[in-house]
Parts: sequence; C-alpha cells; structure tokens
Amino acid sequence: MMALEPSWQIWATFALIAGAIILYATERFPLEQTSLALLAGLLLLFHFAPLEMPGDIATDGQGRMLDARALLAGFADPALIAVLALMVVGQGLIRTGALDEAIRIMTRRFQRSPALALSLTLIAIAAPSAFINNTPIVVIFIPVMATIADRLNKAPRG
Repeated sequence: MMALEPSWQIWATFALIAGAIILYATERFPLEQTSLALLAGLLLLFHFAPLEMPGDIATDGQGRMLDARALLAGFADPALIAVLALMVVGQGLIRTGALDEAIRIMTRRFQRSPALALSLTLIAIAAPSAFINNTPIVVIFIPVMATIADRLNKAPRG
C-alpha cells in the first residue's frame, strides 16, 4: 500500500471544516450561512486549485481531478436526494399536524416523567428500525422527537 503525501489542498479543506465546526458550535451565524460559506469555500478552493489523484488510487486506474465539478456532482447522489426528501416528509408530518394527536397523548400522559416519555418514544421508533432501513426512520422522526422534547420543556440537543 502506497502512503500518500498530504497536499496543501487537504490541509486547507481541514481548516475550512474546522472553521465551520467552530461556527456551528458558537452559533454566531445561522447554520444555513455557515453551510453555504463552507460550500463556497470548498468550491473556490478546488476550482482554482484542483487536486489530482494518482491512477493507482482512482477506482478506474486512471488519474482523476478533484475539482469544483466533482464536488457538485456529489449533490446529485440519489441517496442524498432521498434523505433530503425524507426530511421534507418529516417536517410535513409535523407542520400539517398529522402526528399532533399522538404527540399530545404522549406528552399528556408523561408530563411528570419526561425521561420516560422520551424513552418510550425511542423504543417505538426503534421497533420499525429492526425491520427496515434506519436512515428513513431517523430522518423522519428527528422533527417528531424535537417536537416532543419541546412540549416536555426539554432541550432537544441535550
């Protein structure tokens, strides 16, 4: 196995990601602005300084260029589009009120014990995860769990 010498583009990418993590953690700017700034930074970096991958690393045996076009091609991945569509479905379930009655029953019965309510909800979500793909379950139920936590006066992030 050949060891790769790190290029300056890799270190610049790490610096951009570290900067984005710091901005996410400090919440100084909205998440959307930080994400767009990171994307713009990566696109500019690899547009003006594409990274050439040697032929023995590329899957087809030929050298490839990691440039802005290759970065944007990743957004056309069907798996990414499916996850984003499921996030829309999850938000739609919450905003249309389709799950309001179930959430209301859950929060009313367990108002005195929010930990028990969240635990039972997690168990109810884990049950279908045993039989179908976990990604759609997680993506759809993120807004549900956030709503339950909000109604039980618990912070969704911990």
